[in-house]
Amino acid sequence: MDTLIIATNFSDSCTNAAKYGAALSEQLAVKEIVLLNSYELPITSEVSIADSSHITMLRDRSLEKLGDLQKQLMPLLAEDININIIASDISILKSLELLRKKSPNSIVIMGASRKGRIEKLIMGSTTSSLVRNAPLPLLIIPQDSHFVLIKKAVYAVNFKKLTKNTPIQTITTIVRQLNAQVLVLNVGHNEGDNLKPDLTEDIYELDNFMESEKPQYYYTENKNIADGILSFSDEQEADLLITVPKDYALFESIFHKSTSKVLANKTHLPLLILKEKKDE
Repeated sequence: MDTLIIATNFSDSCTNAAKYGAALSEQLAVKEIVLLNSYELPITSEVSIADSSHITMLRDRSLEKLGDLQKQLMPLLAEDININIIASDISILKSLELLRKKSPNSIVIMGASRKGRIEKLIMGSTTSSLVRNAPLPLLIIPQDSHFVLIKKAVYAVNFKKLTKNTPIQTITTIVRQLNAQVLVLNVGHNEGDNLKPDLTEDIYELDNFMESEKPQYYYTENKNIADGILSFSDEQEADLLITVPKDYALFESIFHKSTSKVLANKTHLPLLILKEKKDE
């Protein structure tokens, strides 16, 4: 991964995520940060002079705020990192697809609020949409999460649902760049799976790819999967949670439970969401 794309709408949670991304850039040793604001325009059949003036105002305001955010982040960055701004008049998903073509080895970072109606709005629209459709790995930073060096990452997976499309290589690449210990949490299996997974073809591939990272294997049989994942992550004092959600309701459950525990935890747990690879 050589580029961090920080998607922002200039809210407090997004600004916090941008600062998190700036700090993370050093650990990942990325070469570039892109600050992206998408101010999608309404679809109209005709554009009047007034509409044109409004469009120009939207773009100018976006560029101004992006410039302000850029200035805030500059002191947090290494001197050799390029930081660019993009004010886009198309949807966030289309914007990310264009950026993926230009910089395929990228991670998208965005913030998510935990405050009542705002949280519901974000989880119901932008965040949920990106989780389901983002063309790049998506790192979600809860509002009260502050950067700490990522030393330990939990990869939560159900071995029964591993397939050839699971993005094992991408997960391994990210963990390797972080130089982090990886704990593979097998959700819903038996104690016999604790030390080593059954060597099915797909699980063998997982173990083979992560061999140099020396992964440790664990299991949880908690009937509430979200509780099991979060309890394990808390016990292990993990700094990052990695998931490849097949059940998006599970993702939202993890997020909401994580945010409700803010007073009990030293930090909110950032969530790295990856999609399965498409069939070739």
